[in-house]
Amino acid sequence: MFAPYREAARRLSLAFSPASLDVGTPIIEMGGLVHGAPVRVRRLVGTATREVMALLHPSLDLGLSVTPASPAPPAGARDLRWVGRLFGPADLHTRDAELEGAFAVHGDEPARARTLVEALREPLRALHRAGARFVLDDAGLRIERSVPSVLEESPDEIEGDVRAAAAVVARVASARASLPLAAPLEPHASSFAELADWLGAPRPEGSLLVRGTLRGHPVDLGTARVSVLRYVFVMTFGWSLPPSLEGIRTPAAAPAMLAERAPVLTERGVHWAIPVEHEPLDWVGVIDEAHGFVAAIEGSFTRRPPYR
Repeated sequence: MFAPYREAARRLSLAFSPASLDVGTPIIEMGGLVHGAPVRVRRLVGTATREVMALLHPSLDLGLSVTPASPAPPAGARDLRWVGRLFGPADLHTRDAELEGAFAVHGDEPARARTLVEALREPLRALHRAGARFVLDDAGLRIERSVPSVLEESPDEIEGDVRAAAAVVARVASARASLPLAAPLEPHASSFAELADWLGAPRPEGSLLVRGTLRGHPVDLGTARVSVLRYVFVMTFGWSLPPSLEGIRTPAAAPAMLAERAPVLTERGVHWAIPVEHEPLDWVGVIDEAHGFVAAIEGSFTRRPPYR
C-alpha cells in the first residue's frame, strides 16, 4: 500500500512515516531536505489529495500569492471570472504576457513581487505545463494533486513534485537577495549595517537579517511581515547552554528599552517582537542592554546535563 511513497522517500533520502495517526486518521508523511530546502509530503489515507510542501526560511515579506489563473469557461458558458477580479486583489502586470495569462499574482508592493516572479519564469512554467495545482506564497510552495487511491500513486510523480517544489524554493532563495527592501524597512537599512559591523557579521543584502555571536550567545535580528506593509523586528538570543524548564518558568523583568515588549522565553532562547517605527533604533544599544538581561536570566538557571 505504501510502496510508492517508500520508494520515493528512498530516492530522495527523506524520512518516511508509513501511517502516523492524527485525530484518528492515518497519515502518510515524508520529510527532509532536497536542494537545501525543507520539504514535506503528506497524504491522509482515505482522501484523494496528496500535498507536497517546500518551505522558505526565513519567510518572504512580500505578501506574495502566485496561483494558476482560473481557466476560461467552455464555449457557450458564462464567464464569471470577473467576480473574483471585482472583489479580490488586483493581479500584477509583468513584462511577460505568458506569465500574466497563466498565473494570478498578488503582492503588497507590485514592483517587488514582479521582480521575484519574473526571476521564477522557467520553474513556474514547468509547474504549469505539468498541470500542478499550487500556491507560492511567503512561506514557500505547496503543490496539491488529486489521486483517487494510494494504490494508484506513482513514485515518479511523487519524486517529480518534490524536486519541482524544492527547485522553485531554491530559486526563490537565490533571487531574494536582489529584491529591494519593503518601503517601511528602508529607513532602517543603515542601522542594521552598523549592527552587523559591530557583531562582526555579514552585512544584510536584500533583507534586514543579521546573524552573529555576542559573548557566546547566537544573536539573530530580522523582520517579519504581520499584515499589508506592517512589520515587526524579531530579535533572538540563543542560550549558550540548554536551560531547565524551571528556569524558563521563572519570571524576570525586561530591560528598560524593551519593557513594553514582553520577552518570550523558550528552550531555544529569548526573543522579542518589536513594532517597526519610522525612526531607526540604536540596535547596538538595544542588543547590549538586552544581552545583560539574557545573561542575568541564564545565570539563574539550574542546568541540565549537556545534551549528548
